[in-house]
Amino acid sequence: MKAHEITTQKQLFDLVRLGEANHLECAPHLPISRDRIIEVGLSVMNDIDRKGMNIWIVYNKDKEAMGYAVGYSAPFLFSEAVCAKLELLYVYPAFRGTYAMISLVKAFEESEGASVRALNSARR
Repeated sequence: MKAHEITTQKQLFDLVRLGEANHLECAPHLPISRDRIIEVGLSVMNDIDRKGMNIWIVYNKDKEAMGYAVGYSAPFLFSEAVCAKLELLYVYPAFRGTYAMISLVKAFEESEGASVRALNSARR
């Protein structure tokens, strides 16, 4: 099981379904905009250099979406150094207790962590 950056239309549709489930579970009192989820997903997919936000989706062996993570790199408020920030982590309740959450965190660490180390090393 490995988490993947979103790059396809299928992953974008999976992201909408995951976002809807996350919304219902965590903040049903707030309005939801499927168009906004698609807009953000497309923005990330079209950012080839992945300089902004990143979104990962983890799938099981049957190619069912299990969960997603949103993260990015940003400067510290008090320093020129950059840090990686894991903004959102969600796994469908049926897949909690599996390797899904670990897979998402690992993908975040490998992707954002590498870019942060490179940026901070270049500033030294």
